[in-house]
Amino acid sequence: MSYTTASIVIHAEKFNTDVDPRYRIYLDNQIIIERVYWADHTDQQVVENITFKDDDQQHELKVCSVFEDTGNFFVKNVNFIDGDTNYDIEVLHELNQNTVTFKTARR
Repeated sequence: MSYTTASIVIHAEKFNTDVDPRYRIYLDNQIIIERVYWADHTDQQVVENITFKDDDQQHELKVCSVFEDTGNFFVKNVNFIDGDTNYDIEVLHELNQNTVTFKTARR
């Protein structure tokens, strides 16, 4: 079975400059990542690469703040990469602020 990598660019709007905000990434309503947003939110962004089996299923990735008083998170962009060739591929998807919905095609 083949696989696809979703490369998501995450941007933070920090509310409190003394405390770095934490974010969680959920895949189909299950937490898969929790991290501190270490980047300087003015000119740096964080890229997370998440790998999926090409299972012909609908998936949802959602980025949320762990503590809402420290910042908000947004998905700025998403690219999909073929796991076999390492080239960008077209995957129909919907991007809505902090959520990406897409379907991996069985290949």
